[in-house]
Amino acid sequence: MNRSVLASLGEKDIMPNPPPAGAPIEDVAAALGLDVRGRRFRCLNETAHKDKADERPSMTLSPESNRYKCFVCGARGDVIDLVRLVKKTDFRTAVLWLGGRPIHPASPSPGPVRHPRVVDDDAMDVLAYLRTVTYAMTPGSPGVKYLLARGICRETADRLGVTEILDATDTWAELTARFSDDRLRAAGLVGRSGRFLFARHRLLLWYIDGENPVYLQGRDTTGGAAPKELSLAGLSSPVPFNVAALNGPCDRVVVCEGAIDTLSAEEFGHRAVGVPGVTAFRDEWFDRFRHVGHVVLAFDNDAAGITQAVEVRAGFRRRGMPADAVRPAGVNDVNDLLRVVKGVKP
Repeated sequence: MNRSVLASLGEKDIMPNPPPAGAPIEDVAAALGLDVRGRRFRCLNETAHKDKADERPSMTLSPESNRYKCFVCGARGDVIDLVRLVKKTDFRTAVLWLGGRPIHPASPSPGPVRHPRVVDDDAMDVLAYLRTVTYAMTPGSPGVKYLLARGICRETADRLGVTEILDATDTWAELTARFSDDRLRAAGLVGRSGRFLFARHRLLLWYIDGENPVYLQGRDTTGGAAPKELSLAGLSSPVPFNVAALNGPCDRVVVCEGAIDTLSAEEFGHRAVGVPGVTAFRDEWFDRFRHVGHVVLAFDNDAAGITQAVEVRAGFRRRGMPADAVRPAGVNDVNDLLRVVKGVKP
């Protein structure tokens, strides 16, 4: 693998951010003919769902923030994104369509989106203990097999600190013996059912700041769980995945959507970091890239990924930091590209 692989991707140099549409998202959804019941409707990104369908409507409107989100596949966006998804069109056409509708804002423009809280010292202690009682990648383990099927070798996973749970019952017993239920909940490890959040999502993708685990995502390796990835309940990451890649000067860093794509970019030989969700790039992260010569944004090749790449790239350029967005032609994401290059069948 060499650095020319991602460099050969088709660059998508799209127009600057459009002006806000201003219309309440419920009115826009109605004008688009969406079958909204309460605040929910069928997800427009059905191919990302199990069995390629959203049988139980999971796309939810949030009037207070004027945005939408699917709680199964993670697709999300604003009013303009919604128009683009439904009409399968570009930014300019979506903005023109909104401007031509008899829709008027019923409330002031929404304020900035608030991030969930980040870990405190107590929660960090819980995560650090979980990290010690899970296992680094070992030959033949379920996690290693899962990664190899995606073209990612064990050495890359080890280098980026990936671990896995081999026996979820034993791991949870160790955690509950050491920490109270309140502390486990505060650390985001308890699901809505009151059980271990990562009981089925046993491949653990750690977000490490210095020596401290500050966030965690778990990945299902069996294909039997939906969604396929879970994040700590009620918490957000204060740093990108593999933030250590930003330590010290470097010529170029690839920013990916998610930890698996980050591992894939590193497998290609790039220095890479990952955003833990398509809209999860935080403003305070821009300063962490101050020693990077050039930023390459390689988000997923879908409406949400393209939209976010434009927004984040604009943020870098406003700060005088060189940045470009690329997307892999003919595939969905960086991991798909890795599998194609390595000849790994899905």
